[in-house]
Amino acid sequence: MDQFKDVMQHADYILGPVKEFFNNVGNSEIYNVTKMTGIVTDMIEYSKPGIVPGYLKMPERLSSSTIYYQTPESLKDIIVTLLDHKTACKYAKNALDNSRKYALSNYLI
Repeated sequence: MDQFKDVMQHADYILGPVKEFFNNVGNSEIYNVTKMTGIVTDMIEYSKPGIVPGYLKMPERLSSSTIYYQTPESLKDIIVTLLDHKTACKYAKNALDNSRKYALSNYLI
């Protein structure tokens, strides 16, 4: 778990799942239909922008720090765009703002 936290703290972005359907002990799971993805909580907890497939319905409150891709080609184009310092800073600031606004500690008992 420490390795995961270390990676997350040093990452610039969180890349969402690339598969929609998963098999888990014979049960088919679909992100955001029968299974929630951890990217939502990770984006908030670690103050990181998320890059997710277009089919994944993210909470509206994270829209300013969420980037959607439709195809592998569009994902490549997004990654190239994010190499621009100004663009990267915009998403990083939005992610930090969202993290402060929607801190997980506000929702946990």
